[in-house]
Amino acid sequence: GARVVPAALTVFAKCVESDDILRLHRFGGPVAGGLDLSDWNVFGRQRWSCREPEHRIRDLTAAVAALRIDWSSSDHVPMEGQEEHEVRCEGEGAVHAVIFWYELDLVPPAEGPIRVSTAASSACGGVAALRID
Repeated sequence: GARVVPAALTVFAKCVESDDILRLHRFGGPVAGGLDLSDWNVFGRQRWSCREPEHRIRDLTAAVAALRIDWSSSDHVPMEGQEEHEVRCEGEGAVHAVIFWYELDLVPPAEGPIRVSTAASSACGGVAALRID
């Protein structure tokens, strides 16, 4: 029989504090060579892909499963809508970014864990970051 691959997708998110991320794609000072650059930072990239281990990051929340799609079950395939998640702060600090990563289950969970992940602890280790200004 035919099989949908991947069988499921889970997108995770967590709030982090990171001066490294806050400074990415931004000018450090408002003036360089007599030229006022303060307005330029408005055009700095708000989101990008990064390798989390390359930046100093402090978690402010636990990871939360922000989106789950299970193609092996018609009960878990959202066609539209939105979800709200309550996220509890686990430390004090300023939220500089929300980091996202995903896990793909290549087979249905009942058949065993065959998973591809972009989490920092995985071989891929690439996450997406949305900077909060």
